[in-house]
Amino acid sequence: MIILVISAVESVQRQTIEVIELAHSLQIPVIIAINKIDRQEADVEQVLLDLEQEGIVAEMLGGNVPCVPISATELVNIDQLESKISEVAKKQLNLMEDHTMKGQCIVIESNIDEKSGQTTASILVKKGSVKVNQTFVCGLHDGRIRHMKDDNGRMIHTASPGQAIHLSGFKAFPEVGSPLYIVDSLREAQMIVQTLTLRQSQEEAYKLLEKGDTSEEMKKSIGSLTRQEKRRIKGGDKSLLFSRLGIASEEDIDRLKSKYGISKTT
Repeated sequence: MIILVISAVESVQRQTIEVIELAHSLQIPVIIAINKIDRQEADVEQVLLDLEQEGIVAEMLGGNVPCVPISATELVNIDQLESKISEVAKKQLNLMEDHTMKGQCIVIESNIDEKSGQTTASILVKKGSVKVNQTFVCGLHDGRIRHMKDDNGRMIHTASPGQAIHLSGFKAFPEVGSPLYIVDSLREAQMIVQTLTLRQSQEEAYKLLEKGDTSEEMKKSIGSLTRQEKRRIKGGDKSLLFSRLGIASEEDIDRLKSKYGISKTT
C-alpha cells in the first residue's frame, strides 16, 4: 500500500508522477492524502483534476482511488485517513493473520538486562500469538517466556501479529535476525534444537573438509576437528573411518565395509 501525500498548494509534482507510475507498474493500492487544506491558497479541486490527468480518479469523482483532504498541522480528517487505510488493508491486502496458530517471530534486538543480568530480546511477532510461559526455539537454543512487555514497557500476557515485544527467558544470547518459533512442549523444543545442532555441525565439518586441496591439507582439516565435532558428524568418535583425496570407487566402499564390519550404508 502506498499513501501518497500531495500538497493542496503545490499540487502534482514530478516526484508525484514517479510514485503513481511505480504504483501502476507494481499494482500497489494507493491512498491519496491531500495535505495543507488549512492554507488559504489550497485548491483541492485542482489537485483532483491534475491527478485525473495521471490516471488517478478519486472516489469523490466517481473513481476507485480513496482520497482524503487533510491538514497534518491542524489534525483535520486524520481519523478519516486512518479509517481508509484500515479499510483498504482489509479489502485488498489480506493483512489479517490467524491469531490461534503458534507464534512465528523474528529477533530485532538483543541485550543484557543491567538489573537482573538476564538475556532479553525485542522481537516482532509475524504470525500467530505469543504468550507468557510458552516454550520457544530461537537459533540453536530452547527457552521459555518468563516476562513480556509491549513497546511502552508495560507487562503483557499475550502478543498479536505485527506487535513488537520485549521478552526474557533465553538460555543464550540470540542473534539479530534469528527466527523464534513457539512450540508445544520442552521435549519438542529440545528435539528441534538437537536436529538443528546436528545439521549445523555436519555442514561445518563438510565445509572444513572441502577446503582441503591436497592430502596434507585434508589431514590437517580432519585433525583439527574436535572430539565433539567428530561425534556429531555421525554419532561416534570413529565416524571418520577413511579419507583420501579423489573419487571413491565401488572397490573402496566394499573394502571399507568389509574392514569395519559395515553391513548397511545409507
